[in-house]
Amino acid sequence: MMRYSFPGIDKAIAELGYPRRVWFRGHVTVHQLLPTLFRFPGGPENEQRVFARLRQEAHAVPGVLPAAGVSALLATHYRYVPTRLLAWTEQLAVALFCALVRESDQPAVFVLDPIALNAVSDVSGVITSTSDMWDAQRLSMWPLATSLPDFPIAIDLRSDHHDAREADTVYTMHGTNRAPLEQQCPQCVRRVVLTDEERSRSVAAILDGV
Repeated sequence: MMRYSFPGIDKAIAELGYPRRVWFRGHVTVHQLLPTLFRFPGGPENEQRVFARLRQEAHAVPGVLPAAGVSALLATHYRYVPTRLLAWTEQLAVALFCALVRESDQPAVFVLDPIALNAVSDVSGVITSTSDMWDAQRLSMWPLATSLPDFPIAIDLRSDHHDAREADTVYTMHGTNRAPLEQQCPQCVRRVVLTDEERSRSVAAILDGV
């Protein structure tokens, strides 16, 4: 457990009701929780076409790119293609590093209650590869738009891959609503702008926690 005090983050967690799980995302204050797919004109409209092209290119290497579902979406994300995924971490030190490394005058850490986020879509807990609902009813047909939820969904597929760079990474997956997550589900997330004192503490915390 981190032994440094971050009052803004503590307050955000308290406002969220001290959730059982807390996810963090470090960025800049003006950042919106909107995946890269939605930042490009026509991004969602071209999602299926782009994935089909990737599948065609990967056809010569069987098994490299799954046919459909969140595993396929994750594999697409690893290829640096704009997707509907946003990366989060359960390690505050990692989020602090991501916020400070951008060298902004206003670094920020977003604090998310992933369980409350999924409850908006009537999903119990965080979706994993062994969840009862996720494969059969929710996301197994991606990239077909009809398989998408309306609101963002929190997913944790860390057991499905062995990439050390992604060992601490969890994701939210945007659905059909194109607004930033903080606008869709403001009750589930808080934006914490780091004070000068918190920024100075972050350096020591990062060295201790990463």
